Formats: sequence, structure tokens, C-alpha cells
Amino acid sequence: MISPVFQLQQSIQAEIDSIRQKAKSLIFIFFMLSTLPIITILFWIRNSVVKPILILEKGTRIIGRGNLSHKIGTDEQNEIGQLSRAFDTMTLNLKATTTSIGQLEKEVEERKKTEEIIINSLKEKATLLSEIHHRVKNNLQVIISLLRLQSEKTQDEKLSNIIKESENRILSMALVHEQLYQSKNFSNIDSNEYITTLVNDLFYSNGVDTNIIKFNIECADTKFDLDNAIPCGLIINELVTNCLKHAFPDKRKGEIEIFFSSTSEDEFELTVSDNGVGFPKELDIKNTDSMGLHLVRVLAEETLEGKMTLEKTDGARFHFQLKKVKYRSRI
Repeated sequence: MISPVFQLQQSIQAEIDSIRQKAKSLIFIFFMLSTLPIITILFWIRNSVVKPILILEKGTRIIGRGNLSHKIGTDEQNEIGQLSRAFDTMTLNLKATTTSIGQLEKEVEERKKTEEIIINSLKEKATLLSEIHHRVKNNLQVIISLLRLQSEKTQDEKLSNIIKESENRILSMALVHEQLYQSKNFSNIDSNEYITTLVNDLFYSNGVDTNIIKFNIECADTKFDLDNAIPCGLIINELVTNCLKHAFPDKRKGEIEIFFSSTSEDEFELTVSDNGVGFPKELDIKNTDSMGLHLVRVLAEETLEGKMTLEKTDGARFHFQLKKVKYRSRI
């Protein structure tokens, strides 16, 4: 038989276990109620802060690898959302700039290729033009040689002199092409070098002793092109040849002077003078039977559209005011 004390003890123990169980339940409920806001806050932080930052970080890595088309922007209406959208705008601007730079680099590369093609083409044309001048000069030299052979075979002194004058005229043109062939600049001929070479060749061709007849050439730093050099050379050729043949008879000593200079961008002047016997006072230079003087007047007044004057005191002095002939298309 169970004693009352034991029953009471059992009853108290049961009550204590019940209270303990309720206490545990209350503690659990209190714990859950106290941690729920923290969990909620942590979850909100994860979704609102951590996750967008991770997305932003991932996006920057993708863009950093060169994919400028990737978009990071989120719909978040907070600072991180604004930052991601600003980052997208910056990426779009960077893409546009990169595209522009790439296009510019492509255009620069294409321009370099075009310039290289043009430079090579100009070099080819320069070589071709140089070869043309060389061949023209050689062909003119062949003509001179043929005339010289013909002159040596003829017994007519007058005809021989005519042929020799033709030789000298062709020589003055051949010298132009020779200088252009030797020059790096096909548009300009050094007037001093050309005129000096021409006069030296005329003295040699006519067998003149430079101790008896001297020449003085003064040229300013003047250049002229093919269209002006040939008529000027022919004028000088005719006048110097005339001096050598007629101005100093009986081995008379004397001097020939040539002055050439540019007076403006469109004009230049030429003076050829000698201190020889001069021309007859009654000579009308515009009405003369001399082919050489007629050629000089035509070249000066028609080809070079200039003026020519002749002074007959103390020898002869031809003065020319000439216009620079501009290139005119032949096509």
C-alpha cells in the first residue's frame, strides 16, 4: 500500500515537471519572438544590400573582362540601385568612346595605307618622268649627232652654218631635259646652272677662245620650269651665237654679259649685252631677214608675252621683260 507521503511526493514531482515543461515552452516562445526581428532584419539586409553588392561586383568583373554590353542596373530605389544604374550609364559611354576610338584607329590605318599607296605612286611617276626627260634628251642628242654628220658631209658653208645653228638650238632644249633628269625637283630648274652650261657649250661649239672673248653671268636665286626654260634658253642661244659670230671680228677681244632675275611672282627680266661692234643704226629689229632675231622676237613677245628693247650704243644690249608662262593643260 502506497503511503500518502509518497503520493504527495509523486504529485509534487509531476507538478514540477509540468511547470518545467511550460517554462521550456515559454523560453522557446520567447526566444523565437526575440530572434524573429533579427532574422527579418538580416534577411532584409541580405536582399537589399548584400545581394545587390554581389551583383554589382559580378558585373564589374564581367565588364572588366571587356564585355561592355553587360548591364548591372537593378530596380532598387536606393543608393546601390542608383550606383548600379550610374555604372551602366558609364559603361555605355565607355562603349561609345571605345567604338569611336576603334573607328578612328581604323580610319587612321586606312589613311596610312592610302598615303603609302600615293607615295609609292608618286615615286613611280617621278621615276617615269625622270626616264622620260632622259630619253627626250638622248633623242635630241641623236638629232644633234645626225645634223653634225650632215654638216660634215656638206660642202656648202652657208648650209653648214645653218645646220650648226639648228644644232645649237636643239642643244639648248636638250640641256633643259638633262637638268630635269638630274634634278630631284621636276618643276624648277636652276637658272644660273642652266644658263652657264648653255653658254659654255656655245663657246665650245663655236671654238671660241675664252681668253679673247669672256662672258659674265649674273642670275639671282631664280628658278623656272620647263615651259619657261626652253624659250629663255632659245633666246639666249640665238643672241650669244650672234655675238660670237658677228660682234667680235678679227679676233677682237670683248665680253658678253647676261643678267637674269625674277621681278615678281609672274614676271622676270633678261638682259644680254656685249661690247662688240654692235648693230647697224638703220637695223629695224621688227623687220629683219635674220631668222635668229626673228625667232628671238617671236619667243619674247608671243611665247613669253613680254617686251623686247635693243640699245645699239657701245655694242648691243637686248633687254627683255617677260611673263612667266603658266602651265596650260594640253588635253
